[in-house]
Amino acid sequence: MPSTMTKFSWRLAGAVALAAATLAPSGARAEATKILFVGNSYTFGRVDPVMSYNAAQVHDLTASMYATNPSGANSFEPHPWGGVAGIFKQFTVQVGLDYDVSISARNAASLRGQFLNTNSAGWDLRGNIGSQAWDKVVLQEQSDEPLTKQPGLASNPAYFNTYTNLIENWVHQGNALSYRERDLIGGTNAKCAEITGASTGTCSLLRTVGANAHANADADVYLYQTWARPNLVNAPSTTVTDEITGAVTPTGQPASSFYPSLQAMTEDLRQAYAAAALMAGADGSGGIAGVAPVGEAFMRAIAAGIATPDMYASTAASDGLLDLWFDDGTHASKYGSYLSALTLFGTITGVDPSVLGLGEIAARDLGISARDAVLLQRVASEQLGFVAAVPEPGSFALAALGVALVGMLRWRRRWSSAPMMTAVVLGLAAAAPVAVAKDAREAQDAAFDMAAESAPAPATCPSGVGEGARCLAGQDSAGAFYMIVMPKAWNGDLVVHAHGGPFLGAPTARRVVEDIERWSIMPRLGYALAASSYRQGGVAVTAAAQDNERLRRLFIDKVAKPKHVYLHGQSWGASVAAKGAERFVDGKPYDAVLLSSGVLGGGTRSYDFRLDLRVVYQHLCRNHPLPSELQYPLNIGLPLASTMKQADLASRVNDCLGLNKSAAERSPEQVAKIKTLVDVVHIPERSILSHLNWATWHFQDITFKRTGGASPFGNVGAVYAGSSDDAALNAGVQRYAADPKAVAMLAADADLDGKIPVPVLTVHAIHDPTAMVELQESFGRTMAAAGRGDALVQTFTGDKDHSYLSDATYAALMEALSNWATQGRKPTPASIAAGCEKARVTLGSTCRFEPDYQVRPLETRVVGRDRP
Repeated sequence: MPSTMTKFSWRLAGAVALAAATLAPSGARAEATKILFVGNSYTFGRVDPVMSYNAAQVHDLTASMYATNPSGANSFEPHPWGGVAGIFKQFTVQVGLDYDVSISARNAASLRGQFLNTNSAGWDLRGNIGSQAWDKVVLQEQSDEPLTKQPGLASNPAYFNTYTNLIENWVHQGNALSYRERDLIGGTNAKCAEITGASTGTCSLLRTVGANAHANADADVYLYQTWARPNLVNAPSTTVTDEITGAVTPTGQPASSFYPSLQAMTEDLRQAYAAAALMAGADGSGGIAGVAPVGEAFMRAIAAGIATPDMYASTAASDGLLDLWFDDGTHASKYGSYLSALTLFGTITGVDPSVLGLGEIAARDLGISARDAVLLQRVASEQLGFVAAVPEPGSFALAALGVALVGMLRWRRRWSSAPMMTAVVLGLAAAAPVAVAKDAREAQDAAFDMAAESAPAPATCPSGVGEGARCLAGQDSAGAFYMIVMPKAWNGDLVVHAHGGPFLGAPTARRVVEDIERWSIMPRLGYALAASSYRQGGVAVTAAAQDNERLRRLFIDKVAKPKHVYLHGQSWGASVAAKGAERFVDGKPYDAVLLSSGVLGGGTRSYDFRLDLRVVYQHLCRNHPLPSELQYPLNIGLPLASTMKQADLASRVNDCLGLNKSAAERSPEQVAKIKTLVDVVHIPERSILSHLNWATWHFQDITFKRTGGASPFGNVGAVYAGSSDDAALNAGVQRYAADPKAVAMLAADADLDGKIPVPVLTVHAIHDPTAMVELQESFGRTMAAAGRGDALVQTFTGDKDHSYLSDATYAALMEALSNWATQGRKPTPASIAAGCEKARVTLGSTCRFEPDYQVRPLETRVVGRDRP
């Protein structure tokens, strides 16, 4: 038995194989997944060994066209082609996936050229797209078409966006088309010509496209994001290509440079492909299933010191690094094509490219060493966000599970045994957690290497922490700033604080100081207080929980060993604290948890009302976006390339609603619109703008940085009520379906399972304007479902605030929590209310606990909707 596989791994692999055999009907074989690669020489590879690689296993749909009329291709690019598609096919064979691979490509073809058959040789490239009902289609645009227009650069982003959308619609819906490009771009002949650079005659020409008889609404359409071109960045001279041999020779003539760096050009491409994907899905069609970030993988290989950053440097041939580009500075070398195929493979199949390993066959065939193959596999794996680039014990079995699941999903489309399949898959998932969780915990422990942490330095204490307190500060190995307060009369216990927000910018030391100032009651009560800025901004719950755990360990290793550790989370930070309490359990790192004003409904449900606010606001105001702006899906928050600022949004909101005016100064129309928002979305007037901000920039952060460019938020099936005309409202608001993959990604990061093994105490203002109190009911159900309902005590106050209630309130909560954790004296809402009145004697402030309050279900405040 190989030493790298545990007994559990073998059992799991065997169970997967058995499940696959069980799911297949007797005597039946799953149909192959039919995939079409549409592109040009970036897809077919330009030169051998890539161009003809594995051609026998790829259907080259333009080979017969070349045989009939060879003027459609260069003589030095003979058919049949395998190219990147051929490498992809070899990968699928090695992991046991059955893909029927086809390629439709022509040198220098754009997507517009593919769809309109503009080539002079008369090759019917659109006919190739419509020749079968494809399961998956990969679209690769001509390399400079998506780029921002610049003088001398053959870019045309309007064509890229338009024809990405047209091809995607034709694959999914197949409708016959009759249109003029002016109707799709600009609206007039003159505007179309200005935008595209085409003649007015071209813009006004009637285009007729027949129906696609093989349209498939279930097809997955992907975009193949191409790479930055050195010949457009820093080429020392132009080149000429021999028409017979294809050899590339420098001319000695100066070459134009359009970007300051490869990274800048890659960023332009990334934004262009992301925008095209969004636009393609905005019309309610099947949309784009994903963008394969090949260009970004190229930059990752350079940043990792694997690939050469400058192919023109005098040391490029001897620096020991891989050159990802061919001699012409535009096409990929065999290394670049291999990395392209790896990135496409991971994007399309969902299988981690690193499982291909040292013995990968395509690399061997292409003359790529096993070492270099593994390095490139790791680059693709990391670019796509797979967890493990280097296999750990059990990972081969998990890879087998992933492959089996991919196959099962394919079978699910075609066979009626889906319920049985789901049960078997869930059974496998349930059988595995002990061993998998153990490996995960070991990986976490390895990530918290205290030898890599510097000791904190003395720092000036923020105001309010108590006379004689000592403060320490630093930045941890992950990049998070932190501060620790040691009170003069330390009681021996530590409070680790998880802040809310989250802020979207880079972490700052100032953020930590503000948190210490706000929660200075903790050191004044005698507790040591430690707060982290987190290593990054944005909605990253699990990463923030890890940052807090690192800070706890750092405190113990560098400062002092506390008797007890309490984890406190405020607002969004309450979800961070709850996630940390669920995730880190070995050795009982936390004795109890306090969650105040918490966003505790889980990431996939806590923010539904904010999408409701966006769609109802847009129905009423129609200025976010304006009619003249890109009409993007509102559930993404904001396009990535947008330069909109919060002040801009505030100005638009005030124009429509008059929130910056007194009620008496508002127009009757503004008053009516505010009333509709308040009554339909169930939020107070004073929080409309802040929630719109969150539903703009935080939704953008989630969509583009957390869930792969797709939105986990939807409102299909939501029935809105409370307006003066609910029928018109429901007919008029825009509808969006949450992307299932995005939902799964957000759930993995931000949903809670309630398996917190220590006492949990919560407090929430009944009239909280930011985190609605009904989120507490959702959290209570989560804890109960996990069998931990008895470990939860929830309290409520009559406050109307969110960020901070009162000193006496938190003093009573901490005393109750400490007594529960150390003496087993479980508090009640009434006993905590009494404790608050006692604390007022010395601390002053207010006590507004309402022990008899019964929180209502979240569904009574946030309208239900269809979920994936």
